[in-house]
Amino acid sequence: MNPRLLIFFICFCSFLHQAIIQGIRPMVPLLAVELDASTFEIGLIAASFSFLPLFLAFKAGKIIDQFKGSFAIILGILTISFSLLIPFLWPMLPMLYLSQTLCGIAHLFIVIAFQNSLGHYVEIDKRDKYFGWHSFWVSGGQLLGPLIGGIISENSIYHTFFIFSMISFLVTILCLLVLRDRSEKTPAQAGQPATKLAHAAEYKAFDLIKIPGMAKAISASMFVQFSKDVLITYFPLFLQSKGASTTQIGALLSAQGVASMAIRSIQGKILTLGHRYTVLFVSLLWSGLCFALIPAFDSFLYWTLVCLVLGAGMGLAQPLSTVAVINLSPAGYSGRTLAIRITGNRIAQSASPLSFGIISHLVGLTPIFFICGALLFAGSFYVKSAAGKEEKA
Repeated sequence: MNPRLLIFFICFCSFLHQAIIQGIRPMVPLLAVELDASTFEIGLIAASFSFLPLFLAFKAGKIIDQFKGSFAIILGILTISFSLLIPFLWPMLPMLYLSQTLCGIAHLFIVIAFQNSLGHYVEIDKRDKYFGWHSFWVSGGQLLGPLIGGIISENSIYHTFFIFSMISFLVTILCLLVLRDRSEKTPAQAGQPATKLAHAAEYKAFDLIKIPGMAKAISASMFVQFSKDVLITYFPLFLQSKGASTTQIGALLSAQGVASMAIRSIQGKILTLGHRYTVLFVSLLWSGLCFALIPAFDSFLYWTLVCLVLGAGMGLAQPLSTVAVINLSPAGYSGRTLAIRITGNRIAQSASPLSFGIISHLVGLTPIFFICGALLFAGSFYVKSAAGKEEKA
């Protein structure tokens, strides 16, 4: 298959996968309510999607490195298919726990495997461009998934699980036909950097983190994920306190999502203007300024402008950090370094609502945006000092 068509295929499958996951997740608590779950049980069911994968990420990356991405993609999407069938066939709370746990583990494998495969198939000097497009398609799936899931569930929530399961089965068949004969030994691997640890028989997680520039690339991703969860959790509460309607809140969050998606389609062109770490520095810097400026004025038009600029900044930073992690990875270890990055994201995702929940309780909502802005601002300078590490590693 033509390399560009293969890259497009990976992007399209990532789009379908994200649409399936994001379309199902809002339906899980609704199904749990139908099964008479308490609010505490609903929280546990939601947590089962991400709790176990947090501890399995590095192992998943190791398996992907050993058995190659195609196997993990096919097995992962097939597991998603079966996991979504479970609540449809056995509508009981214990089965919902099992379904979400399997779904979360499979999702982890798929995300790492898609990114790892893309890193293998794409030459190093073109990774920023194609990872930007990959993130664009992923964002599209994340935006459309809940809408499609909501439409399907109008008749029955169970139908949503069944239909998305069937779509996932079709994606599995497509991947089996297209990816099964693909060799992962591509020229893209030839450019993987050597490091001072190259003599080691096997890299451990901390060995990979200690590679010059790696910790800062992973930190950049964590800064973005941490801030994104602040935006999703506390920005709606802030807007509500200012009298914004639910429609306006949804529109502002959608504007942020659309800006994130749009900027990724021109990521390759933006990087012709400056080095990756310089662009990453600027994107984190302006995101921090936007967060700090959110409470400055009470105007829907003003908040729309801030959300657009903020979405562009955070939307650009995430794929840039992903490419940095892959480029810094020793040959044969990109799956594991991507897994460490995802683990960092999950930690940031968990820490964000907890820490800022305490802060909002003590000092209110407005200071949250100043603090988050300051963290992003400081993080931008921390990441900037990694410039040049990728080439020297």
